[in-house]
Amino acid sequence: MAETAKDPVTSLNADVLVIGGGFGGLAAAIRIKELSPDASVLLVDKQTIGWGGKANKGAGVLWVLTPEDDLEAFVDYHVKNIGIYLNDQDLLYAMAQQSYGAAMKLADWGVKVLKTSSGELDVSRLPLGWSLAAVDLDMMQPLRAKAAKLGVKLVDKTHVTELLKRDGRVTGAVGFNLLDGRLAVFNAKATILANGDC
Repeated sequence: MAETAKDPVTSLNADVLVIGGGFGGLAAAIRIKELSPDASVLLVDKQTIGWGGKANKGAGVLWVLTPEDDLEAFVDYHVKNIGIYLNDQDLLYAMAQQSYGAAMKLADWGVKVLKTSSGELDVSRLPLGWSLAAVDLDMMQPLRAKAAKLGVKLVDKTHVTELLKRDGRVTGAVGFNLLDGRLAVFNAKATILANGDC
């Protein structure tokens, strides 16, 4: 008996579609499942989720602001010297304020983060007013495992090429499988763009 041809179209539905399986996409998918365990979450990446999306230049450290660090000095330095006054300063403040908790959340998700014997982040203070925390260079693998354990559907090797829209609202995306060229259609109530690998 002859083998039947594969359906030329893969069609999947989800409550939330996350495009990009790097650090940002994995973190978004995991957090959505934590906050809404019954939501169906679909994570799509053009390569292999858990292998891309990490900055090797980071050398295994994250900058964090502890309660002892100087939030104003951090924001001032980044606005003047890095963002050249083009930063969204409200977003920069919010990100800085949440950085310590975010590093602790990574540890909760299975990433190896260096901690003290009392369970706090083991940080190195910088003279500029903030700190660095050590993290495993291979943090993407535990994040993929955590997403899968929570029930996030992972779709590798699928390149998203266009967002689907209806009445001016994004309703999903289309693309193609890099291995066999099949069309991929993803329908979703909400879509998060987290692509760009660093």
